Amino acid sequence: MLPPPPPPELSLIHNKLIPSGISFRWYNLVQQTLGQKTMENFYRFFPIPGMDHCSGGPGANSFGQYGYSFEGLAKDKKYNALLALVDWVENGNAPESIIGTKFVNDTVALGVDSQRLHCALPKKSVLKDVAGLDWKEAENWVCK
Repeated sequence: MLPPPPPPELSLIHNKLIPSGISFRWYNLVQQTLGQKTMENFYRFFPIPGMDHCSGGPGANSFGQYGYSFEGLAKDKKYNALLALVDWVENGNAPESIIGTKFVNDTVALGVDSQRLHCALPKKSVLKDVAGLDWKEAENWVCK
């Protein structure tokens, strides 16, 4: 009989200093060992395209990873990984996605440049196939 799974964890480190291949390899090994359904009870992996080490980079890379919300953003679990994790642990609501924000020049005071939906694997963030949609708006992305 297997021991109970560890507490939920959000895996959010996917960047150029820790090669993304290692994160994907670990995810796949856990999935192969436990199976997708069992793994999803305690482990989620959100690849963040364009994120440097823990923050920065050209992608929508701010999502509360420092334990706080940014001024001008809703202070809820859709935009904040810490709040999503608390909701998962305390209420059993596992996150399927989180919205990342890219600030102009990575400076909160300069305002929001873009937002993007980041999805928990095995789903991927995909831009809706509708002409004229603004890729900088989070609501124009879906998890497939």
